[in-house]
Amino acid sequence: LFPYTTLFRSYGKDPRLDVLAFRRKSDATPLAVVLHFAIHGTVFGGENDLFTEDAPGHVEHKFEEAFFEREGKPVYAMFAQASGGDASPAGDALGHPELARLERLGQAAAPKILKVYDQIAWQAETELAIRSERIELVHERIYAGRPWQNEFAGDDNVPYTWGGWQCKVVGLPKGETMQGKPKLCVDMGTLLELLGAKLPHNAAHETFLTAARLGDLWLMTMPGEPTWSITKYAREQAAKQFWNGKPAQLMVIGYAQDHLLYLSSPDDWYTGGYEAEMNLWGPGIGVFLADEGLGMIKAMAAGMNGPPLFE
Repeated sequence: LFPYTTLFRSYGKDPRLDVLAFRRKSDATPLAVVLHFAIHGTVFGGENDLFTEDAPGHVEHKFEEAFFEREGKPVYAMFAQASGGDASPAGDALGHPELARLERLGQAAAPKILKVYDQIAWQAETELAIRSERIELVHERIYAGRPWQNEFAGDDNVPYTWGGWQCKVVGLPKGETMQGKPKLCVDMGTLLELLGAKLPHNAAHETFLTAARLGDLWLMTMPGEPTWSITKYAREQAAKQFWNGKPAQLMVIGYAQDHLLYLSSPDDWYTGGYEAEMNLWGPGIGVFLADEGLGMIKAMAAGMNGPPLFE
């Protein structure tokens, strides 16, 4: 687990691009390419009234164009989000309007993706395994036994049993950690009851996770916007497990199956700001969800052959 420290870590941005491709076995005709990278779709803002796939979609489109131009064959590109929670799209250095900026983004990405595509080691056959789990969310389950088990509470030391939103520390000087200090949050239990909802609430107090294996590649979903800090944690923990004699390789799929807002590591969450405030379960939720997904992977690697969906 992460060190329990008041020091901030500077994570930067998720630097990894994964390319997963499929082609027809009989004649090697290209079929589809999954582009796994961290980038928000926020070139357009709330004033936009166009239907657009924004930055991820233009990465797909420009790769498809570049692939056809080079190979003379079409391919279907599918973008899969990685640590997009803290990765805004670039491409605005020349001051272009939004659509032109999106094209420039895609054009910059396409040759880099093609370079990775050319390194793919093709396999004629591959195994597929997949498991999904419904998980209940409540403070005790997320925090019990963790080093940060007392961190998600108010000034009365009462924990936010059903979650808390817009968390901050009143009067905290800029650059200081929220660790060890009472958090002022909108209590989700109180808010939901005021809105006439029952507790637990299906939207806030349960979620779904999936773990899968394609050959030697493991995949794990995260039901929100993971930041680089929590994806980095998941990859490092996965690499401690061995599969076919090698450290397990993990692809973390963000924004998948649910949206519990931003997911980060505890030390990242303590820095505060927008991502911490736009979070329903405090500093511990990211590690909790990552560990649940990693637990499914460990069980599958050990031979678990249970139902595709379990609780």
